[in-house]
Amino acid sequence: MKRDTKRKIWEKDVKTLEKEIIDLRTEIAHDILTFSTSKPKDVNLISNKKQKLAIMSTALNEKKQLRVFNNGS
Repeated sequence: MKRDTKRKIWEKDVKTLEKEIIDLRTEIAHDILTFSTSKPKDVNLISNKKQKLAIMSTALNEKKQLRVFNNGS
């Protein structure tokens, strides 16, 4: 994933990230079910979405930790 894309993910709010993570998880589940019945044009689609999900989850967890750390100090 490109740095510009990662930077855009890091700039988002916690609530926005949580919503996008939920949407991405449902997309991945839908794609897995769809791909079992018909072959996709892009075979790497699920793995790319999983990679994006991992990056978004990491960003969300770090933002939550920073918020707790800043409020505790």
